Amino acid sequence: MPTGVYPRPSIESRFWSKVDRRGGPDACWGWMAGTFGNGYGQFKIRGRAVRASRVAHELGGGTIPYGWLVCHHCDNPLCC
Repeated sequence: MPTGVYPRPSIESRFWSKVDRRGGPDACWGWMAGTFGNGYGQFKIRGRAVRASRVAHELGGGTIPYGWLVCHHCDNPLCC
């Protein structure tokens, strides 16, 4: 690999670097990056802005059928 050229981080590593998971698996994991105007976390994948909660759900192995919502147990828009 040429000097100064680094591999791009994976979508998964980019995403989780923006989530505060310090509270453990049962805590609210807050989004620490940009948000949409309604307060929900915003994450860009290939230039397209998507809700961070949806990305978290899919990275955790869940699928989201078209038209369905990903709901928060805590009702915190920043929760992932």
